[in-house]
Amino acid sequence: MTPDQALGVVLGRALDLVRDLADRWERAGARAVWFEVDQWPDLLPLTGAPEPDADDLHRYPLDLNEFTGWCCAVGEMNRGDEDLALDVSLACRLARYEHDIAQFTKSIIESNDQLLALYEMASSRASILTPDELATDTAAEAMSMTRSAAALVAGPGGEFGFAGDDDLRSLLHDAVDRLGESTDTLVLRKQSDQLVDVIARRMDHVDGAVVLAGKPGKRVKTPTVRLIEAVADRTEMLFHLEAMHATEVKRAVLDRDAAAASELSAAALPDRMPERDGLDIKARIIPARLGGGDFYMVVDTDDGVAFSAGDVSGKGLAAGVVMTLLCSTVRNAVRRRNWTNAGELMAEIDVDVRDYLESAGMFVTMSVGLWTEGSDKIELANAGHSPVLLRTGDTVESIPANSPPVGVLPADSGEHHVIEFVPGTVLMIGSDGLAEQENEAGEQLGYDVLESLMTGEPEEIIDNLFGAVHDHGLGVDRSDDQMALVLGRAA
Repeated sequence: MTPDQALGVVLGRALDLVRDLADRWERAGARAVWFEVDQWPDLLPLTGAPEPDADDLHRYPLDLNEFTGWCCAVGEMNRGDEDLALDVSLACRLARYEHDIAQFTKSIIESNDQLLALYEMASSRASILTPDELATDTAAEAMSMTRSAAALVAGPGGEFGFAGDDDLRSLLHDAVDRLGESTDTLVLRKQSDQLVDVIARRMDHVDGAVVLAGKPGKRVKTPTVRLIEAVADRTEMLFHLEAMHATEVKRAVLDRDAAAASELSAAALPDRMPERDGLDIKARIIPARLGGGDFYMVVDTDDGVAFSAGDVSGKGLAAGVVMTLLCSTVRNAVRRRNWTNAGELMAEIDVDVRDYLESAGMFVTMSVGLWTEGSDKIELANAGHSPVLLRTGDTVESIPANSPPVGVLPADSGEHHVIEFVPGTVLMIGSDGLAEQENEAGEQLGYDVLESLMTGEPEEIIDNLFGAVHDHGLGVDRSDDQMALVLGRAA
């Protein structure tokens, strides 16, 4: 680097001001004027040849932005040291002002470029465009505002939008590959039929890029480079808006499904419980926000009641539809009376819904029970459901499954439990949403807690179960339905 070039680095736009100072000093009798800069290894002459060892050397402090050192002169000068030191101080101050003005002007230019980009792209309709349409529209707008020959926008989902001279398409795709993971602006000189400037800029927070090709044979200037950076920032924002819009649409669909599932559930569940001497029945269900498939059904028979409770796999409207189907199927199967025990009733339900569940890729865990008025027995068939808890005296036990969930394998006709159901006995069929409710630490309530709450009459048990689940899950959304059907044998 030559001394003049070095001075340009040190002084920038203030070089002319300092040279005026050197000219004045030369007229005042200086043989030479130069700088000794702490951050620079060599002397930087302003006029004449430096003589750092001369007897008539004058040195004055130098402070130019990030550079410090000395302004030096030699010769019998007709001005005093105080005046010369003031000259240097004023020159340094003017140089700093020039530097600040240059930086301010640069910021204004950059801001103006970005405002221009934002203005030109303000009409983009991200919320009504698909990602592919957004990439294509943005490429066309970028090409127009920068007066480029071609533009390519690579979206975060693998979308590519192109506008302009199709002969330049491969050059722009190549620039995206060359850009890699760098967020720096890449400027390339590419050979097509003639030299073409290609500018590529990767978006900062999404996996995408904007690439422009200048007009063949013409160099792309710095304002255009700045503008493409603003375009990339704006394009990234548009893709964010599109993603937010897609998320809102998905959320709206989920909310609609959840509302529909809740309405289906409310319509399918019994609106009242049968009244039979010696039988106390209570039930409660709280659906999750996204809706699930928990259900219970209690049906009057000629000589007692049939009951069922279970959980459909999945969430949302699909689970709500299957849950409604199950409630209707249970009710109809009970009323047809083509069974002689709870196991046969379960098998009949399985036959009625198997084809539908297989085609939907779903299954159901459930229990079906029969009680005859005045009897001390309950027949219970359990198709893979839990929890099913029986309290006899002070003992609480879990009733195991007789068969796999409905829709998985054919139920064995007739397989069922015969349970002692004497006064004071309580049977609870719940859902896993009770035991698996998490707290803020991610800990589940647990099945052992459910067993410990099997005390008192059915209504008290229901209140205690749901109270414990509520307290345990404070601050945490329900991820699943919570259901309990409780039958107690009264004296």
